[in-house]
Amino acid sequence: MAIASPSAQQQVNELEQRQQAASEESRVADAAATRQALRQTNCDAARQNLEIISNNARIRVSEDGEQRFLTPDEISLQKQKYEEIVEQNCGAEKTP
Repeated sequence: MAIASPSAQQQVNELEQRQQAASEESRVADAAATRQALRQTNCDAARQNLEIISNNARIRVSEDGEQRFLTPDEISLQKQKYEEIVEQNCGAEKTP
C-alpha cells in the first residue's frame, strides 16, 4: 500500500499559508506593542501633569503670547481631564 505524499505545489502552498499567518501574527503583535507604548507615554504624562496641578495652587499658562494664571474652575477641569487620561491609559487595556 502506497502512502500519498503531498505534491510539491501543496507543500509550497502550505508553507506560504504558514508564512502569511506568521506575518499577520507579527503585525498584530507589533501594533499591540506600539499601542501599549503610546498608552504608557500618555499615562506617564497625565500622572506627571496631575501631580503638578495637584501640588501647585497657582498654575501659569501662556496664551497668545500673554502669561496668566488658571482660575480655580480651570484647574478643576484640567485635573478631571488628567484623571480621565490616567484612568484610560494606566490600567489594563479595555477591549471593545
